[in-house]
Amino acid sequence: LAFRNGNDINPSLYNSVQFAVNGGPEGIFLSVRLRDGTGRFPKIDYGSVPANTWVVVSIPINQLNPDTLLFSTLSIEEGSGVQKTFYVDDIRFVPSTGQVQTTGQVQTKENPIITFFKRLFQAIF
Repeated sequence: LAFRNGNDINPSLYNSVQFAVNGGPEGIFLSVRLRDGTGRFPKIDYGSVPANTWVVVSIPINQLNPDTLLFSTLSIEEGSGVQKTFYVDDIRFVPSTGQVQTTGQVQTKENPIITFFKRLFQAIF
């Protein structure tokens, strides 16, 4: 599952990526990565998510993007290479200020206005 933005996103504005994931009927091995079209970002293997169970995942931006490169895509993947059904909800980039930005427009003095997931990212299935 990938969410792509038409513009580059500055990672220095955020502390972490946070979301809830359900392992679906079989459970999954969860991997997360950022992308920019170059393949320079590491894949973070979160590990197993049990079947039919919701787990809240929080991954620091500095792990997803150790070189603080601009990025345009967030990928949440079944990391074992086997296609499985799983569910994702409540995806958030947690800003450096500690305020959580979710769907809709949020403005802070430190961060620009962001319209999240309605315009910031387009889901790619």
